[in-house]
Amino acid sequence: MGSGASSGDSFYTQTGTEQNRKKENNGLFNGLLGALHPGSTGQKQPKESEKLEYLFEDEYVAAGPSWGARICYGTGMTYITALGAGGLWGLADGLRNAAGSHSARLRLNCVLNGVTARGPFLGNNVAMLALLYNLIHGGVIKMRKGEYDVYSSVGSATLAGLLYKSTRGPKSMAIAGGIFGSAMAAYQLGQTYWNS
Repeated sequence: MGSGASSGDSFYTQTGTEQNRKKENNGLFNGLLGALHPGSTGQKQPKESEKLEYLFEDEYVAAGPSWGARICYGTGMTYITALGAGGLWGLADGLRNAAGSHSARLRLNCVLNGVTARGPFLGNNVAMLALLYNLIHGGVIKMRKGEYDVYSSVGSATLAGLLYKSTRGPKSMAIAGGIFGSAMAAYQLGQTYWNS
């Protein structure tokens, strides 16, 4: 067993395996995927011998960031990632459109127009989807008393897609809900396969 540590009046023990797992979880890969599914940490459940031990049950506080922190982190990471991807899309678009230009200023203007048109467009739209998903998923988890599973993730993603396109009519709503729900289901299956 590991060494004992104190935090106020609560005493617990922590194994070396638990400390190593915390260090491994701070990777960029889990951080980016966490934006899609903030409840998932990308790790297997610890064995009973690896869990923290509390002297009193009322001292136990669920680990992890708060609901608001997950919303801010998930939406922010998604926005930054999509802004970068949209900027690259705009850069490629601008370079393709500027290929026939002879003036360097005109080529630069085409590239800048492409980057500033595509980057914020993709960043804003994807971040809005992430915000809707995180709000809905947080509410579902709160109603289910903290229980995370595939069904709550896929259902929240489908509902977020439906709400996102709700002003376009039922056909657009169904398509957006199906696409976003399917993407989340594929992500959950990939994560399950990766962890096994």
